[in-house]
Amino acid sequence: MSAALAAVLADEAEIYEALIAVFDEQAAALHSGDRQAVAGCAARQAPLLDRLLTAELQRRALVAALSGSPDTLLRALPSPASGLLREARARLRAVLPRVREAIRRLEPSLAEGLGQLRRLVALLQEVGSLETSYTPAAQMVRVTPPTLDRRA
Repeated sequence: MSAALAAVLADEAEIYEALIAVFDEQAAALHSGDRQAVAGCAARQAPLLDRLLTAELQRRALVAALSGSPDTLLRALPSPASGLLREARARLRAVLPRVREAIRRLEPSLAEGLGQLRRLVALLQEVGSLETSYTPAAQMVRVTPPTLDRRA
């Protein structure tokens, strides 16, 4: 069972390494405004995240089988020093800070993209409202509805 857990940990580390590459590529695509590359990155992330979820569920089941609890720390498992398990655990432990760093690098680009989306939605809402109109020079202006008593 330790060998199966080591295989799952190795798979998780491999998936995380692939995600780091996709995150870095996505950050560069967002920064350069390459929408096709951003979409490609998102499409590649989805199956990696699905694989990661499956691997994590497997890891928890194996840890529970070995210790009685899925939340047992890997270092607290019986025979945690077995070669394969120790190596897989060390590889996973080494990749996790790199994942956090890749996410940290990606966050500003995502926030900027979301800010642009919010501004676009606000503009579209304003354009679609009954209180806006366009001049012959194609400038948007606010129109106040006519009222007799200055109340809408």
